[in-house]
Amino acid sequence: FIYRFGIEAITLEGFKKSAKETEANFYQVGRIVESIVRSLNNLLERFHQSYFFYLLPSTDRYISIGLYMRPLVLIIASVFIKAFSIWQRLQISNEMKKDKEDLSNKVEEFDIGSIASEVLWAHIFGVLIMASPRFFTLIGSQMFNLRTEDSLYISFALITILTLLWRFYLRRSIKYENISLVCVIALIELATALMCVAMHNFSLALVTAVVYVPVILLITPHHESASRFRCSQYIAWIMLHPFVSSAIVVMGYTYLNFPADPVPSLLFRSYRANKQALVFSIVDSMIYGNWFYNIATAVKLPMWLLFWNVMRSSIAIPSR
Repeated sequence: FIYRFGIEAITLEGFKKSAKETEANFYQVGRIVESIVRSLNNLLERFHQSYFFYLLPSTDRYISIGLYMRPLVLIIASVFIKAFSIWQRLQISNEMKKDKEDLSNKVEEFDIGSIASEVLWAHIFGVLIMASPRFFTLIGSQMFNLRTEDSLYISFALITILTLLWRFYLRRSIKYENISLVCVIALIELATALMCVAMHNFSLALVTAVVYVPVILLITPHHESASRFRCSQYIAWIMLHPFVSSAIVVMGYTYLNFPADPVPSLLFRSYRANKQALVFSIVDSMIYGNWFYNIATAVKLPMWLLFWNVMRSSIAIPSR
């Protein structure tokens, strides 16, 4: 129960007096418990927020949320500014079109059905992936006689390859206004998700923001020939795929722990560590209620797909 809900706890136990030890009876244990409760009560009166909103770099110093949240807030603000700038660009473009066209001949700017379906299907795909481990394990064990970790790893590897390749072979042509609105929705969703995650796990939110936001700020709905660094953006965004980035992190951690091993041994260790990390994250999610796997599949993966669609869509810049 304590581990499942992340409750920090200690165990105090009294013992009888032995040869050279001091007796810890019920009275002494009670004094210790009372002192801890009084100390926490006094600490709560001094703090304006709850305990988990403070960082303790040492035993006599603490950092308030008002200090360590500022860098993350600035990063999130840049995402909102990016979304606002794209929206303003759309409004200016629409106003210029209104000056050139009559109201009777005006064509609808946004295809709401197409935009809503794209956003909805991306999130449905993420939710299905989040709920798929039982199905993948069942299929792998009954049809291919695979172990649980092998079934899950192979299934998620195939899903990763599918999400990476389907936009390379299924190019589409879409209106500039529609794909721009999809980009705005994805940016707002990313910023909102970072704020929500930061309230529960500041480290995860900060790492995600530092890694993802610089690349996302460079993603803009443009024609393929309008961006000189499009190929580098593709490579960077592929490396930021939730499953690809986790594999890279595990591989780097394996190298730090076994720097003297040859390359084949490191690759094999990384392969095994990736399988174990995937299984452990799913087990922690199902049994102990850990949110990391759920956030990676139901939040990060759909947003990654939306930005991948923005990058791989063939569009034309409207004439000014």
